[in-house]
Amino acid sequence: MQKIKTENLLWIDVQNPSEQDVKYLKEKYDFHNLILNELIPPSQRSKVEHYDSQLYLVLYFPVFDQKTRQTKPAELDIIIDREKNIIITSHYKTILPLKAIYDQCNLYQEAKEKYFNQGPAMLLYYFIENILSACLPKLDHIAEKIEQIEDKIFQGREKEMVSEISIVKRDILNMSKAIKPAKTIIQSLETIIPRFFGQQFKLYFQDLSGSYAQVRSVLDSHQEMIESLHQTNESLLSNRISEIMQILTVISFITLPLIVISSFFNMNIDLNSIAFKIIAVLMFASAIVAFALVKKKKWL
Repeated sequence: MQKIKTENLLWIDVQNPSEQDVKYLKEKYDFHNLILNELIPPSQRSKVEHYDSQLYLVLYFPVFDQKTRQTKPAELDIIIDREKNIIITSHYKTILPLKAIYDQCNLYQEAKEKYFNQGPAMLLYYFIENILSACLPKLDHIAEKIEQIEDKIFQGREKEMVSEISIVKRDILNMSKAIKPAKTIIQSLETIIPRFFGQQFKLYFQDLSGSYAQVRSVLDSHQEMIESLHQTNESLLSNRISEIMQILTVISFITLPLIVISSFFNMNIDLNSIAFKIIAVLMFASAIVAFALVKKKKWL
């Protein structure tokens, strides 16, 4: 549990909340039991609830795991008491945009004044805005992967790109799952925050809808692009397999007469005899005729 306090606001950040943390918050700041009981265990869905002067949010945002190369949703619980000017953040994973705000406030007085002087509503706005903004570099990274895949597909490396396309599609799917619930939360906050803290904050939370729409638009664009590349890659692989099958069929067609003739004359023949020479000429001639027929039909 870490704290930053000013005259206008107290921010308490809790990572991996325990029963002792919940008990401390209850005894020290008298938060509602229904809210504190939600901190443990992790929630299964996003939500916005308010009790008298207290507001409770559960948000999910994408966090990239370097080890597994996967994007997974990270839960962020936020409790606000407007009367006591307290905001509490609780999470089980490190949320870098949140940590960045905390570190700036610890290091720079100007940052602390920026984030704290307008009360908990504006600090909540900065939390969500920073987290949404942090999605854009992740989307840029996905865009780079898509460009690399596109280049390699048209370099004739379709087979290698099957797994890479799957990884990118998984990233996009996981990121979509992580940020999709935020739309409903932001829409709810547009209505709740002006009633809870005042109309002066309405425009800020409307601005969050624009930030979310930007992230969603880029993500949808990436999804359409990777689906198109997937279809293109499958078509190229299918064409290559068809070409291989065509060549094998032609080879079988050419060699079939040779097999038939050799089977027909399956007997002990002197290599210097006229019969062997006749058989060899027939086999050679049938191969030429078969090849000529293949060329005429444009099978090759």
